[in-house]
Parts: sequence; structure tokens; C-alpha cells
Amino acid sequence: MKERAMMKIVAFLFKLNWHKNITAMTYRNLIERNPDVLLGKPIIKGTRISVELVIRKLGDGNSIEDLMESYPHISKEQILAALKFAADMISLEENIEV
Repeated sequence: MKERAMMKIVAFLFKLNWHKNITAMTYRNLIERNPDVLLGKPIIKGTRISVELVIRKLGDGNSIEDLMESYPHISKEQILAALKFAADMISLEENIEV
């Protein structure tokens, strides 16, 4: 089940052409972990909006524009940074055969 959900997210990211939009952008100044906010989950800097929330909303079919309308204090650049951060975290996972 996890694998199927991950494939849907990857397909969605490529549909957005996210790799073309953020190749020169770094998320390091847009995404942060603060132990005092959401128990240290990665968030959009200066907000209480987690990277997880952004990914879930996009995975549920919301568009970037939908997110920006629902959360007017975040930008497209911040949303794309959340996607880049999530992709980098996934790329660091190790697959262990059992």
C-alpha cells in the first residue's frame, strides 16, 4: 500500500514538472525544523504548516493554487520547496530486503 501511494505522489510531482521549476532553488532557507513547533516536524519557515500537510493536500488532488488560496501567507516557492525537501528525504531512504 505504501508503495502505491508513493508512486502516486511521484507521478503527481512529475505532472507538475517540479524538477524544472526548482532546479536552481534551495529549500534550506524556506523549510525548517523547530522543536517548539509541531514537535520538530519540517515546516514552511515562519509558519505552522508542515511539509507533511503540503504533500497530503497535493496528494489528495489539491493544486498549488488551492493551497495558496487556503493558506494565503504561503507562496508557490514555499510549496515547491516542501516538495523538494520531501523528495530529498525519500532519496535518502535505504531499501532493505527481508
